[in-house]
Amino acid sequence: LKSSFLFLISLCLVGQICGFGHVDPETIYAFENEVDAKIECTFNLSQGDGHNSSSLYFNQTCDNSNEWTIYDTSSSNVEILSANKIRFSLPYKQYSKCKYVCILKNVSHVAFTQVFIGKKLGDVKNFKCRSIDWKNMTCEFTEMDNNLPMSYQLIYRLDHELSNTIYQCPLKNDSKRGRYCNVYPNPQHTNEYYKPDDYFFFSLNSTFAERTGLKGNNVEPFKIDHLANVIPLPPSNLRPIQVRTNNVTLKYDLPSHYDNTQMRFDYEISIKSEYYEAWKVIDLNLTGLEPKIKELVIPLDHPFTDYDIRMRIKSSKANNTDEMWSSYVMTRTKTLSKVPDRPPTSTFGAFYIHDDDNLTIYWQQLKKYEENGDKFQYVIKEIHGHMTAKSQKRISAEFSHLKLDAKPYEFKIWSSNRNGSSQNALTIYVPQKRNLLNVKISLIQTYNDNNYNLTWTTSSPDTHAIDKFIIFSCESRSGNPNTCDDQLEFQYIDGSRNSLVFPAEPKLIFAIAAYDDGNRTTGMIWNECHIGKLLHAEIDQTESDRLGVKWRVDCPDKSIVVKFNITICPGAALNEIDCKTHFVNGNSRTFLIEGLKPFTLYKILLSMISTTGKRGVAFEVHEKTLETAPSAVRNLSYTNLTSVSVQLEWTEPKHINGIIRHQRIYYYSYEPEEDAKDPIFNETRYIKHRHEKNVENNTTTFLLDDLKSFTSYDVYVVPCTVECSKDNDSSILKFKTPIGSPSAVALPKVDQKTISWSKPMHVGGNLTFYELKIESKINGGESKSDVYRVKGLRCKMEKLCEKEANEYKILVRAVNVIASDLNWIQNYDQNSNETDKCETDDELFDLSEYELIPGEWSESPYSCYFHNSFHIIYKIFFSLIILILFGVVCYFSYCKFIEMTKIEIDFPDSIKDVYDPKNRDSLFKALFSRKKPDERPNDGIMYEFSPKIPEKVPNNNEIYHNLMQPDDEMTENREVNETLEPLLDLRATNIKLLPIYEESVNEEPPYLNPDYMETSQNTGTSYIQMEALENKSQPNTESGYVPFKRGIKTNNYVGNVLEIQPNA
Repeated sequence: LKSSFLFLISLCLVGQICGFGHVDPETIYAFENEVDAKIECTFNLSQGDGHNSSSLYFNQTCDNSNEWTIYDTSSSNVEILSANKIRFSLPYKQYSKCKYVCILKNVSHVAFTQVFIGKKLGDVKNFKCRSIDWKNMTCEFTEMDNNLPMSYQLIYRLDHELSNTIYQCPLKNDSKRGRYCNVYPNPQHTNEYYKPDDYFFFSLNSTFAERTGLKGNNVEPFKIDHLANVIPLPPSNLRPIQVRTNNVTLKYDLPSHYDNTQMRFDYEISIKSEYYEAWKVIDLNLTGLEPKIKELVIPLDHPFTDYDIRMRIKSSKANNTDEMWSSYVMTRTKTLSKVPDRPPTSTFGAFYIHDDDNLTIYWQQLKKYEENGDKFQYVIKEIHGHMTAKSQKRISAEFSHLKLDAKPYEFKIWSSNRNGSSQNALTIYVPQKRNLLNVKISLIQTYNDNNYNLTWTTSSPDTHAIDKFIIFSCESRSGNPNTCDDQLEFQYIDGSRNSLVFPAEPKLIFAIAAYDDGNRTTGMIWNECHIGKLLHAEIDQTESDRLGVKWRVDCPDKSIVVKFNITICPGAALNEIDCKTHFVNGNSRTFLIEGLKPFTLYKILLSMISTTGKRGVAFEVHEKTLETAPSAVRNLSYTNLTSVSVQLEWTEPKHINGIIRHQRIYYYSYEPEEDAKDPIFNETRYIKHRHEKNVENNTTTFLLDDLKSFTSYDVYVVPCTVECSKDNDSSILKFKTPIGSPSAVALPKVDQKTISWSKPMHVGGNLTFYELKIESKINGGESKSDVYRVKGLRCKMEKLCEKEANEYKILVRAVNVIASDLNWIQNYDQNSNETDKCETDDELFDLSEYELIPGEWSESPYSCYFHNSFHIIYKIFFSLIILILFGVVCYFSYCKFIEMTKIEIDFPDSIKDVYDPKNRDSLFKALFSRKKPDERPNDGIMYEFSPKIPEKVPNNNEIYHNLMQPDDEMTENREVNETLEPLLDLRATNIKLLPIYEESVNEEPPYLNPDYMETSQNTGTSYIQMEALENKSQPNTESGYVPFKRGIKTNNYVGNVLEIQPNA
């Protein structure tokens, strides 16, 4: 509201746009505490809506404040001059920027005056000049703080010109730099300032801007030392030319024109290696060097070390600020190696006796930078023997098979690398066992307030003789005593003390040793038990919402453990608020943490709490819970809905619970059931169809592009990790697609009186009418097309083929109408027998105000020609020819049949007694009965079959070879003694031999009925039993044959197929 208010005020001021009135003056400039100014406000009475000057008042705001102060005519600061004018005396005289707005009450803003109250002239700040490599010089300063606009003029003269020639330096303004100017020209060189001068003399004249009307000026002189304000270029081509173990000689180049100046330089050299966290400046007192010096020797700390070296310079006369130094130039080198400077260090009593035979000695290893070369190691030698270490680490060595009861041992240790061994050696003396200090020490370690508390007790006759204690500490990754993996540290404690506090560090272990003034020692005694010493902790159960942790405690005195503290924190936890703590009984060794978030990394801290309340160091493990089904997607919505597609959008689940691998989009369409109404409520029943899409990524948008128009849909999205979100968790999105094109109408039905068609499979909208198109062609020439709009599914038409045309095409399509209130088709009885003429309905004539969406045209079902006499004669003649040909075929077929019935069969004598020509079934029994020869009845078991071949075989008979070989392995099988040769006149029987192809014996035709066959267990060969044909129903085949497609495959011969057709 206030911004709009100020905007209106500005409009009234600039150019008097409102024309409502004015103020005088519009701007006031004055010094603080010297303000004696008045503002007159006048408005046009003709626009005052009956108001006079008593309705005028001033609103005041200062220093961009949002607070406003009102001064009306009742104020002592306001004086009425006339019916339309008032005078306002400024009440505020302190340092400020104020705005006074004149307002006519309840009518309009008149105008406003800006008042600037500032300070008298003063000095500027931070006047300085800088030259970059003598290529230019720029002078700049910061203006004094003042509300009054200022004007500045900067001039200078050169040191060498006795004539005191004055040069102008035109000032520019920059929001960041303030006021600045470039110093040029040189009287001889237009684009360069005068280099040889030692000093420049500047004069800065400050005045108020002319528009303020304020008087006064302030002149400031500045003497600029030229060489003290030049920033040189850095050295170039910095390179090592000679490298030693502890120093390097560097060479570099300087710009050649520096040789012609009086400039002297200060150098800063800094180095960095893997042993320094930051750059280390080397103090070489390199000041006031001439430009001709271009080589320096730089001391370095460590042999065999990579160093980064950088250098920068500045004018010796310049201040030591970063601004005046050049940029850095850098190089890299590596110092040479040499033998280690010293052996490792240790202390009296730095050994641990395991038993009579085993011993471990300890030392304090060298720092990495003290190794002085590669292939570093410690060389250990027993002085009075030839013992070698059983195992050796960087800070210890173990020896076995010693005889400490019999003699002492002395070991010397050297530091060694590729260049050799250190000159001196460390000596560790292990006395004979009887000479050890006889003191028993018990060391206890507890933890409290981030500190280790060590306490110890002693017992023995020699306790009073203890002079010092030595406390050893080192890091052990396994946590086992006497196993150090990192640097060994030790410190001396007075013999009268029995406790020490250590800052807690992970996996720190301790040992103690004592010695007396006679240099007897106990050797090292390790702490065997401490609060917080967990041998092992691990995760033994991982699920999506729970973690199981188990642990072991390796401490002889487990009674000091009261309980365990288990703290679990999410991986992203920033403070203890996100962590949860559980306390478990001291006898427990497992715990199940429940109620966790799926697929989340957790940090589990496990520590022990002692009887004194002190807490051990926490053992830390990390584990991530498993994935599970995510929650439902959120904010499911749609955009860009068309009749066939929709753009779906959603937000990812609140709880993803894993990695989204894919997403399933389920959508259901509801289509009205055809001609189905609810019998009670007379409502349309709908058929629900389910559809599914799979999205193979974690996108949050998807285009469904296979929708049907004018159809209601329910859609929901199911995200999936290793499991899918539950369907009922998803919000269902409902929408209905707009009206679209109906599908094509099926082929219309046409007779001589009526054209009818069916409703399209998919209506796709508000199906209002159909369009019927009749295309006609007269004698293959001129074409004509008529389109009619019809309400129903049928219409009457005059007989098409009785008109002038001799070819017709009839096509139908459905039409949807958008923004239609007609809807006739829904009230039209499609089963009604009433049929209108095929003409456009009057109500459907003008639909220009509606949008029509037609479907595709149906196929054309009808084409006709006129029935003249020529056509009739042609059809009759063609029909007679067909009948004559059919009669001829029937006559010759009958003759052939009669000829075939006269064929006779001449059988061998062996079966003539069992064959009755009048009963051919006896032949089948004789051929296929399966009985042994000695049991052969009179009905004719066939063992020999030697048919006679007639002299002449009719052409229509099929003759094949039956190649069968005996099979010795078959049981209860007939013998075949002769081969069935090309055979007999088949007119008397219906026996036909067909070839069998070489195929798998085990493959059984799918239509073979096992009731009509037997199979030999030895060969897998099947045989037809003709007796079954007499007692059982015939196989269901069109030909009436018994299909038999099994043969015997022996010696590459394949049996034939025998198909037998019983007598009718």
